[in-house]
Amino acid sequence: MSDTQNPEPESNTPSGDETAQMSNDRASESTAPSAKTPRGIGRIRRSTLILAAVIAVLVIALGITMTNLVNTNAALAESEAHAAAIQTQSDEFEGDLELMTTSRDQYRDASTKVSEREIAVSKLEDEVEEREKAVKATEEHIAATTLKDGYAYTVGLTMEPGVYEANATGSTCYWKITTSGTNYSDIVENDLGKAGVLRVTVSPGQDFQSQRCGEWHKVG
Repeated sequence: MSDTQNPEPESNTPSGDETAQMSNDRASESTAPSAKTPRGIGRIRRSTLILAAVIAVLVIALGITMTNLVNTNAALAESEAHAAAIQTQSDEFEGDLELMTTSRDQYRDASTKVSEREIAVSKLEDEVEEREKAVKATEEHIAATTLKDGYAYTVGLTMEPGVYEANATGSTCYWKITTSGTNYSDIVENDLGKAGVLRVTVSPGQDFQSQRCGEWHKVG
């Protein structure tokens, strides 16, 4: 037999000291900060920055929205004010239109009344004209049938045939009827000195004249 001793096989089981050391190491690992902590902090920071950026964007967007809302409200208020002004102008225009309509109606009424008055005046003028014509005709008839004292007349030329009367106030009235064309020498009828109402009848082809007898008027 050999004196050489076989070495004992190495055991994989840790010794007591090693076990204690391993326990301490594990405890240290559980309590000590992880080697990966700085990387986690970086991620948190990035998330925080992103959140802050998102919040900032939201705030800006909210500010823009509020500004737009304020502007919109201001524009709306301006539009309402403008609409109110337009409504006021419209009301004023309606009032003016009503006044103009009233004035137009009054003018029409006045114009109608003026037209009616003009028609009435025209009728009156026509009536007055007819009366004037009648008066003129009467005057012409009276003039044609009135013989003035002291003048000589020829029947059918300067006087109408018919019956004439005069009112003699004195006793010196003289009248005579002569044949026309005889220079008043061919006496058909005459009279002198009678007072009061005198009446003579003349026919065509005769002349008539009187003195101090007054006017002679045709009565028939």
